[in-house]
Amino acid sequence: MHTTTRFPRARTTALALLTLTWATQAWAADTPAPAVKAVNVKISRQYDAERRDFTLESQDAGRLGDNGWPEKAYYCGTGRSFVILPVKPAADGTKPWLLYAPFRNVPNETHAWMFKQLLANGFTIAGIDVGESSGNPEGRAAYTRLYEHLVKEYGVDRKVCLLTQSRGGLMGYNWAAENPDKVQCIGGLYPVCDIASYPGIPAACKAYRMTEDQLREKLAEHNPIDRLEPLAKVKVPILHVHGDKDGVVPLKKNSEVLHKRYQALGGPSKLIVIPGKGHEVCPEIFNCQPLVDFFLHYGQDITKKKKQ
Repeated sequence: MHTTTRFPRARTTALALLTLTWATQAWAADTPAPAVKAVNVKISRQYDAERRDFTLESQDAGRLGDNGWPEKAYYCGTGRSFVILPVKPAADGTKPWLLYAPFRNVPNETHAWMFKQLLANGFTIAGIDVGESSGNPEGRAAYTRLYEHLVKEYGVDRKVCLLTQSRGGLMGYNWAAENPDKVQCIGGLYPVCDIASYPGIPAACKAYRMTEDQLREKLAEHNPIDRLEPLAKVKVPILHVHGDKDGVVPLKKNSEVLHKRYQALGGPSKLIVIPGKGHEVCPEIFNCQPLVDFFLHYGQDITKKKKQ
C-alpha cells in the first residue's frame, strides 16, 4: 500500500524558513559588500589639483564608538575625509596612493613641496579625521572604511603607501599591523611609535576607554613598537625622517627604537636623522627628497608589474 508522509504545518513552515535562511546566507557569502558612499561632498583645489572633502556614509562621530561615550567625537573624530586627485596619471599605468595621518587641519602648505611631486606622478592622496584616537580600534576601523572606499570608488592600487606624521604614527602603524597585506610602504615625519612616550599612558588610556593599569597590561596589543612582526614578515619597507633634538617625540624612544626592532625582525628599514632639528617644520624634514623618492619607488603595484 502506498502511504504519504504528512508533516505537521508548523514543522513544514520551520523547514521552509531554515532552507531559506541557508540559501540567504550562501548568497550573502558570495556577494561583495556594497561600497560605502561619500556624502556631503565639497570640491576645491589644493596643490594645483582637485580636492574632495566628504564624509563616508554612517561614518560620522555619532556612529563611531559607543553612543554612550560622551567624548567619542574627541577620541574618534568626525569621520570627515579628503581625497586629492592626481594631476596626471602615472606613466606606468598604476594608481598609487598615499594615506596620510593625522588629518585635522593638515595637510597644508607645509606638505606642498612633497605632495606636488607625488600628485604629478600619478599619486592620489587621502586621509580621514579619527580625532585624538592614539591608534584606538575605532580609528583603525575608520581607516579600513576609507581604504575600502578608495579602492572601490577610485580604483587605486590595493596596496597603499602610508605617511605618518607625529601622533599619526600611532594611527598609521596600528592600522598597518592589522593590515600588512594592504600596505606598500611606510614613511614617517618624526612619528610617534610608542604610546608611553607620547601622549603617555594617562592620556592615551582615555582614547581606549581603559584605566591606566588596563592599558599598561595590554600595551603590546596597541603599541607600534610591539606590533612590527606582521609587517616584517611581508617585508614592508620603512623610512623615517626624525630630528635628533625632538623634545616632543624623542628620537631614541620612537623612530630609533622602531628602526632597530624592525631590522632585528628582518624588516627593511632606514632612518634619516636630521642633526640639530626638533619637532618642527623645516626644509630639512619636510623637503626631504629621499622620502619623496622612497614613495615614488615603492608607491606602485610591484606585484602587478612582475606579472607583466
